[in-house]
Amino acid sequence: MRGEVLLRIAPGALPRSLDPLMNDAPSPALAAIHDPWLFWAPDGDRVWGARGALVESWAFGQRSLTLWLRRGVTFHDGTAWDAEVARWNWGRLLTTTQPLLVDALSAVDRQRPATIVDARTLRISLTRDDGSVLWALASPAAAPVSRAAFEKLGGPGYAARPVGVGPFRVDEATAGERVRLSRYPGYWRREVSATNVAGIEFGVPAVLAAAVDRVRTGEIDGAELATPGPGPLSAASDPVALASPVAATSYRLALNAVAGPFRANHRLRQAATLALDPAALLQAMGALADDIQRSALLPGTLGHDPSLSAQGFNPAQAAGLVKEAGYSGGVDVLLLLPARAPETKLAEAIRSQWAAVGIRAILDPRPAVDVAFLAANRSAYHAALVRAACDVGDPGPQLAPILARTGDAGIVAPDLDETLAQARRTIDSGERAALYRRAQEIDLLLSHHIYLLARRPRWLWRRSVQGLTPHYTGLWGFAGVSLGP
Repeated sequence: MRGEVLLRIAPGALPRSLDPLMNDAPSPALAAIHDPWLFWAPDGDRVWGARGALVESWAFGQRSLTLWLRRGVTFHDGTAWDAEVARWNWGRLLTTTQPLLVDALSAVDRQRPATIVDARTLRISLTRDDGSVLWALASPAAAPVSRAAFEKLGGPGYAARPVGVGPFRVDEATAGERVRLSRYPGYWRREVSATNVAGIEFGVPAVLAAAVDRVRTGEIDGAELATPGPGPLSAASDPVALASPVAATSYRLALNAVAGPFRANHRLRQAATLALDPAALLQAMGALADDIQRSALLPGTLGHDPSLSAQGFNPAQAAGLVKEAGYSGGVDVLLLLPARAPETKLAEAIRSQWAAVGIRAILDPRPAVDVAFLAANRSAYHAALVRAACDVGDPGPQLAPILARTGDAGIVAPDLDETLAQARRTIDSGERAALYRRAQEIDLLLSHHIYLLARRPRWLWRRSVQGLTPHYTGLWGFAGVSLGP
């Protein structure tokens, strides 16, 4: 079957660098070229976690993590994946400045980071137990690269012509414009390598509004929609279908625990929560949101539990709580938000619902960078509308900016701090998931955050495209992709 067709894809953007460590945002082209140390994927019970990839198995020891590397893996230039190359890649990874990776790797002993045990075994030295290091190994940014190619080409040269171990290798690349790949015949996952897709061409789309027609006519096979989708496409006869990977952008409210009316006033925080109808907010947002978000962690994240939720919509109870909180005549609340259309639309809907229970929101739109600074310093606002891109996976590096006392609400809760710290110290995935679930329960009880909505990346594919697997970063896995008639 191999060698028959070329898959043509129009992502929302293409990276200027094809070196995974030099990109802050995941790219579908990078996901086709590189495989990570570990996959982050669901098991048979749909529980997400670390799975074997270039590292076949692993074990935590006394302040150490031992990695047993998969045999028979070669880079696109034919060089072998072994402990020496793995140690070199590990050292390269430790130079990252990406915040989530820096946090996930914070337990690594920088004085003696890795030791070669034998040709297929690498031992990572740690200063403390920390299960988040596994997520770092599953990050697309951490994907190993060919040491021989990197040293031959140098950093800039490698960024233009990378050599990974993924299912496709680079034939041509023009920074930010076009990447053409061909299937790598030596790909280590033999069970998914027999497809009829000989190559993939990623090209910057023309007009996104025309993506539906371009996919429907077969000019391209798939496109990422950076704008709202084309409407219902459910008919089986329609040759195109909307699909979304796992990751999402989330919207939440942070109620200031340091200053303002929500400080030390649990009743008022409860009222603000009970006054909001998530279903109505979702309807008000239209194509700008896809799901109701009920707690801190999204699907695809260790510890996510769809049964977790704050108390439901109850405006009558909310109005009573506003009075019990000491505001019989209602209360004015300064609502900080980024001056962007989606947040403005959501904030106006929130203001309307709050007004019905006596919470009068005064909208304060600012440049997004100013909102981030003010929220981080918990100053000049009573409530902040926060939109964050959620790279789901391990919750350790992600929950601190939300739930810790240094987070955007400034929560002071020793039991929450200890639960988060214990989860980071725990290496058993089941125990960690239970602890992160407990942290979310505490968070919901404190009511310093109101989780609102989430939006998934939207892709349009021809129905004949088969074998795509959703990737936790919001991308797709192309290893087993095929194209039907």
